[in-house]
Amino acid sequence: MKKVLDKIIPGANIVEICAFGDKEINEELKKVYAKKRIEKGIAFPTCLSVNEICGHYSPMVSDANEKEKNTSILKEGDVVKVDLGVHIDGYIALVAHTKVA
Repeated sequence: MKKVLDKIIPGANIVEICAFGDKEINEELKKVYAKKRIEKGIAFPTCLSVNEICGHYSPMVSDANEKEKNTSILKEGDVVKVDLGVHIDGYIALVAHTKVA
């Protein structure tokens, strides 16, 4: 979560931050239970819900068009709600935090 929160600054791209969060989750999970085969992964994709979006906004890179690219840039003063979750062997952990860009 800390690494994702550090990326929430004016001028940052929401699509890129969400992709970064998912990549970080997968990289960190590779370190857990590496000797034993246990199901693990993303339980809830990295979501950045800005201002009036109440929650669970996780854009797909392939869905972004020119209009969305302009609106997916964080501006100073944006209220950003971050959600993400992981699962290890069927156990799920979700975290959330709010930050102003």
